[in-house]
Amino acid sequence: MKPLLLISVVSVLFTGCATQHDSPAVSPLPSSTDNVSDQALTHTLNQVFNQWQGTPYRWGGTSRQGIDCSAYTQRVYQEALATPLPRTTHGQAKTGYAIDYQSARQGDLVFFHIRPGLRHVGVYLGEQRFMHASASRGVTVSRIDNPYWQARFWQFRRYF
Repeated sequence: MKPLLLISVVSVLFTGCATQHDSPAVSPLPSSTDNVSDQALTHTLNQVFNQWQGTPYRWGGTSRQGIDCSAYTQRVYQEALATPLPRTTHGQAKTGYAIDYQSARQGDLVFFHIRPGLRHVGVYLGEQRFMHASASRGVTVSRIDNPYWQARFWQFRRYF
């Protein structure tokens, strides 16, 4: 195997998304917000979510035929916020800036450590909800306070 290809395969293995055991999907995105800009962001995130909802998870995938968590967050940021993100979870976790749990707001990225070398990322929606590409459910909305996610929570990062 060529060295460059081997390095690419190994880096994807260490920065990919996780298989998660999630509770059943939660209801759609929250709709109550505090101001007009929050309402506009909610509307935009809803539109992107509705386009991608149910898209199956595919490790390394970047299309509606299958997408992984970091490609999904990258697409959400491109489509909803016109903001570029790195392609991998590892790259996304190193850009923007970290914020504390209490300061998180809709549109922030939420990161999880699944096990050593395996991370997962989603887009925070507020009210303890985040949208992500789940290995078990495809693109869906889950709750951070679900015991599975709560035990693996790592950080929030802001990019805008």
